[in-house]
Amino acid sequence: MKTFVKFCGLRRAEEVAEVPPGGAAGFVIGVADSPRNLSPEGAAELIGPASMRSPASLEGRGTQFIRVELAEGIDGHCARAEAAGARITQRPADQFYGARVYRALDPEGHVWNFDQKIADLSMADMEKASGLTIKTSLGG
Repeated sequence: MKTFVKFCGLRRAEEVAEVPPGGAAGFVIGVADSPRNLSPEGAAELIGPASMRSPASLEGRGTQFIRVELAEGIDGHCARAEAAGARITQRPADQFYGARVYRALDPEGHVWNFDQKIADLSMADMEKASGLTIKTSLGG
């Protein structure tokens, strides 16, 4: 996981534990000004009856993905990630909602979604580009 944190250009805020020696069991990483926890498998009193599992031990299944907004340089970021061993599942591509996006899997199988804003689009522009009808419950 150390290599993954490094190739993504993320700040490793702290390494929580190492088991076995040299292998990170848990990380708190910095993405912009927001810390993210990457936890090891197992159970802990503080999460009650829940337990943490890696997608690697669940035949690749997961319930969420980690989204990271990049201010610039998404294509170079993807190239560096791949060169460092990331499994790129979707190459950088422009999306109908005004972002350029790529997706990768970390060594444990967690899905990471990296995006960079490339345009400010209206709802009408997004509907025209996608062929979808977009509704929001946020009003307006």
